[in-house]
Amino acid sequence: MGAKTNKDPQRPNTIAVTAGRHPQAYHGFVNPPVYHASTLLYPTAESYRNHDMRYEYGSRGTPTSEALEDAISALENADGCRMTSSGRSAIVLALLAVLDAGDHIISIIRPAPSPKGS
Repeated sequence: MGAKTNKDPQRPNTIAVTAGRHPQAYHGFVNPPVYHASTLLYPTAESYRNHDMRYEYGSRGTPTSEALEDAISALENADGCRMTSSGRSAIVLALLAVLDAGDHIISIIRPAPSPKGS
């Protein structure tokens, strides 16, 4: 993924406090609302079957997590960003982005060293 060019360069501090925020969409509030979403209501069963809605389930993203992804993308001057729920899912996501069907992975797992004095 190539880095996007920033047409309006801003300093990192400015980006950090403005990226991913759209006060006009939130009745003037600067920070996006926090969406506690585990279940969404679909208008029809057909809409559910067709995955017509932008958000399907809270763990797959909400407007709140999307705002953070937008802010990180802007800070890193990247084309996009994806948040995951765990480090393991982040690793799997990265691998799936570069592996093809039939590829193999060799993984060597070593136990973590014991802390001194244990």
